[in-house]
Amino acid sequence: MHNARGYIQLIATGGTISAGPEGPLRASSIIKMARRLPADVPIRGEDLLTVPSSRFSVDDLHRLAERVNEAVSDEACLGVVVTHGTDSMEESALAVELLGAPSKPVVFTGAMVPTRDAGADGPTNVADAFDCVLSDSAQRLGTVVVMNQRIHAALDVRKLHTENKDAFASGDSGPIGLISPETVEIVRSPARLGFRSSKLEERVELVTLTTGLGGARMIKLAARDGARGIVVEAFGAGNLPERATEAAARAMEEGVVVLVTSRVPTGDMELDSPAAKAGLIPAITAGRRLPGPSARILLMAQLGEGLGENQIRTLLLSGSLEELLEDPMPDSG
Repeated sequence: MHNARGYIQLIATGGTISAGPEGPLRASSIIKMARRLPADVPIRGEDLLTVPSSRFSVDDLHRLAERVNEAVSDEACLGVVVTHGTDSMEESALAVELLGAPSKPVVFTGAMVPTRDAGADGPTNVADAFDCVLSDSAQRLGTVVVMNQRIHAALDVRKLHTENKDAFASGDSGPIGLISPETVEIVRSPARLGFRSSKLEERVELVTLTTGLGGARMIKLAARDGARGIVVEAFGAGNLPERATEAAARAMEEGVVVLVTSRVPTGDMELDSPAAKAGLIPAITAGRRLPGPSARILLMAQLGEGLGENQIRTLLLSGSLEELLEDPMPDSG
């Protein structure tokens, strides 16, 4: 474990993990319920929000990221644990990563079973999160999600089940680490983008294609309604009906940045698809395809930082803006 001389900051935001027998649990109670606590390392708790994560707003994401950044800037802070509802945990984790690129461990955790119920998983998840913060091997992981003894990188994690304790996965990449009461084992290095944003652009829509109109109408409506970006969850390996491709290409011509991913949970996308040839941008970066909600958060961060279409293409392709800064490209955005 990390040779710790400092404290861990726990930030509580609500969710199932805070569902106690007599009402919402405060941060102090969440700390006390942990299955185990680190020896000789104090835990400081604070209640930032008390809402289900399904009700999170973009303002809430900014507020959370600002508080995390403030906490890790304290030299005595060893890292941060954020307790959070599981409905949108992966989006919040990626937003915090992109709005701060923290140099210390930031660990999101929560619960699938309310703390008031038998078999609650929150006490173990919180203990595992503390262990992750203090592990020598976890010091350069950035923002991660710890659930059910697995460590997931913010760029990879997604929720795949509504009830199981093992609800989170990392697509084709798999978790970056495993946790037991005795050890924290990192099995691969996480992908982290060399990009930091100062804010999120809220006007980014997510459109999932379905049989029939194929999303063309929704793409047109989003563009007309003032969207600055659209993420399209396409069929299969990135297949769009002709009308949807035409609608998305027209939106791009009007200055709306359109990313394309797949509505299928895992697997690669075709980079030479008709959609890509039409100028739509594949939501692929650092060797992985992003699911729709994560692609939306990334596009919100890119647009919030003022990047245009060509810069966004470069960032997704390279994982950083270094290439762009060395050889600036003309930008249509």
